[in-house]
This record gives sequence, C-alpha cells and structure tokens, in this order.
Amino acid sequence: MHQAGEWPFYLDPVSDAKMIASEKRNCEELFQLLSGLDENDIELYGVWAGNEDQEPVIREEINLDEICREYFRFKEGGFYRVKMR
Repeated sequence: MHQAGEWPFYLDPVSDAKMIASEKRNCEELFQLLSGLDENDIELYGVWAGNEDQEPVIREEINLDEICREYFRFKEGGFYRVKMR
C-alpha cells in the first residue's frame, strides 16, 4: 500500500517462499499472455471491487520484459502503459 510516497514491500525468502513462487508464476503467465498480442502498447490498471471510479495513485510506463524481473511488483492503484516492442 502507498505509504509516505513509497510502496514498501518485503517478502522473507524463507517464510514467504510460497508467495514468492506464486507471484513469479503469475508474472510469467501474464508475460506469456501479453506476448501473444499484436499491439505496440497496452494499458493495465489494477483495481479493487468498489474503487473502479477512483483515479490511479501512480502512472508508470514499463517495457513488457520488466514484468519478469525478479523484484517486479505492480503497485496497488497503479496505471501501467506496457510497451510491447
């Protein structure tokens, strides 16, 4: 969650191993799904039920391959323009 201008995030490699593996798999599957699109860029916006009408907390432009970086995390309330090429 956005706190004091930052998105603090820490997972313990031992106690959070299952979550780390699950998030890595999710990112890899999203990468595969998006890789199959014939688009120059796409937009992704993560919302929770009930806040669909709220403005994004942050806007970022990323390259598709960044989704597979080891420490990549989507920021809650973030709006992403993903460059496909």
